[in-house]
Formats: sequence, structure tokens, C-alpha cells
Amino acid sequence: MGFGLNMKNLFCRKTIIQLALMTIVFFLFPGLLLSQDASETKLFPLWPENRPSLDLKKALEIYSEISKKNSTRAPYFGKPFECVSGTPDASWMEGQKKLLNLYRSLAGSPDLQYSEEMNSKAAKGALITAANRWPNHYPPKTSKCYSEEGAYVTAHSSLSHGAIHTSIHDWIDDNGVTDVGHRLPTIHPGTLKIGIGAVGDGMVLFSEDMEKNQKDSYLAIWPPPGFVPKYFALGYKSFTFSITPSMNKTDVLDFGTAEAKVKLNGWPRPVISSSKRPWGSFLFEVGFGDQTKLEKALKETGVSLDVSVGPVTIRGKKAEIRYRIVFYDSENEILPTVPMKEPGFYPWKD
Repeated sequence: MGFGLNMKNLFCRKTIIQLALMTIVFFLFPGLLLSQDASETKLFPLWPENRPSLDLKKALEIYSEISKKNSTRAPYFGKPFECVSGTPDASWMEGQKKLLNLYRSLAGSPDLQYSEEMNSKAAKGALITAANRWPNHYPPKTSKCYSEEGAYVTAHSSLSHGAIHTSIHDWIDDNGVTDVGHRLPTIHPGTLKIGIGAVGDGMVLFSEDMEKNQKDSYLAIWPPPGFVPKYFALGYKSFTFSITPSMNKTDVLDFGTAEAKVKLNGWPRPVISSSKRPWGSFLFEVGFGDQTKLEKALKETGVSLDVSVGPVTIRGKKAEIRYRIVFYDSENEILPTVPMKEPGFYPWKD
């Protein structure tokens, strides 16, 4: 009995001492006790906060519509061998704009609109591309159907020749292209007005200055956070990811010396973070590994890819960007069961 009482008293005294020490530490060094919880508390959202791709039902609807638009071949406009650009069908032009804005809504960018003046200029660039049967950003003056304005456009545009009904899809994908130089201006949140030219088998997407949106902040991310079909990125051995900001005066974002880290179904994957910042974007290439294992996982639960990028500075705070992508097989009747984590800026842990 006495032994038990002594042990009980000893336990009580030990507990009191521990509580006293914890109290002292809490007041002197509160960060030591709160650091783990604090790192899980979101500082800021990834603007815009309500991304359709985070909702599986909405994501399925948008990707289904994108897939339908990928199957329609573009009509043939103009007479490039007579140096006549012609006028694209209005309904086709509206369809291209809608397709662009579907992609932009997934990435996190506001809708863009046509500029009739830019459409007219874009047609001259598309005419040079079609007449010479090759996309050339710097066509010589000896090129067929050459014009100064058309040459200016080709130097400031995304170009394609051939299957122009897939041009927008190809520009968004852009994997293997240096600095993904077609994708970035296409989904850039600051791109609010564009011109599209389509002549023969040539197509041009013309955008000049990336306008700064002074009211709202946006982060265009591709592939987007949320639920994504496997044919966006996962079908490659590696893929270039991009984060493109357009921030207001309050939400100042600096990538500085940030590095990306990626886990695929919980396992770290090799990542190469680019030191370049084209159009203010952060780029990183992810290696996916064994495709056989990925295909098996896709059929069972889906493939989750957890991304963290940091340290970055946002509103003067040191943070890291975190988001999750859940890839799924659109031909599989079983939808992914992987839970979706909340994306955002989280405190950086040194």
C-alpha cells in the first residue's frame, strides 16, 4: 500500500513539474509547441479559391465538354495560295473562345475576350503560316504572302500548322516545349484579350501584353489542383508543371529560390525546378516512374500527386504553396476515392 501511494505521489509530482515546464515554454517559446499545428493552418487560398476542378462532378462535366470539342475538325478558311485570308466562321470562333475559357477556368484564370483588331492582325500571321506550310516565328521577307504586320504577329503568337482543330489542346499540353512557351500566354491570368487567326491549315493565337489585374489575384496552375483525367500529364514519362501568377498590389508573390517537391501516392518523385521565370511563372518537371504501377493504381483508387513549392514570399510572409492532383481514368467506371486536400499557401518550415 505504502509503495503504491509513494508511486502515485511521485507520478503526481512529475506531472505537475511537466505541466509547469510546458507552461514556461509556452509563454517563452510559443512557436515550439504550436509549430506543428501552425504549419497545417492555411495562410491564404490559392486564388481563385473556388476552382471547379476541386469538385469531381464539375471537373467531369468540363473535361467531357473539352473532349467533345477535340473531336471536331476545323473548316478550311481563306485561300492561302492566293494570299487571301478570308473570314473564319463566327460560330467556330465562338467555339474556340469557349474552349480556351474552359481550360482557363480549370487553371484558375478569368475568361478572356476577342479583340476584333487583334483577330484581324492574327489572320495576317496565319496567312503567312499557311502559305509557307510551316510555322515560323521569324519569317523572312521573301516568304509567300509576307507582310510586316503578319511577321510581327508571328513573333508574338502561338503558331500551328496542320491539324488546327487540336491546336488549343496542343498549346495547353505543350510538354517538351522549352519554357512551355505556348501554354503560359494561353492560360496566363493577365491575358484578357486575344486574337485568333485561321487560314487554310495555319492557326495563330495572338496576345501582346499580359495585362495586370489590379482588383483580383489569380494563380493559373497546370495541371490544375483537383481531379484531372490521366491524359493530362500522366501519360508521359515526365511532364512540365507550371504556376503562373497575376497578382494585385496587396498579394505580392515572390518565388525567389523556391524548389518544388512532389509525392506520387505518398512516394517522392524526382523533380527539376527551373531557375527561369518566363512570364513570371514557376516551372518544374516531374518524372512519373513505372507506368505499369500507375495504370494499376488508376484502376483501383486513382493516383494522387501532392505538390509543395517553397519557400515563397506572399504578402510579406514566408510560405509554401501546397495542392493535390488526383488523376483518374475517364474510361474506368470506378471514380477515384482519394480524398482531396485543401490547396493554399501554408507556413514555411525552415
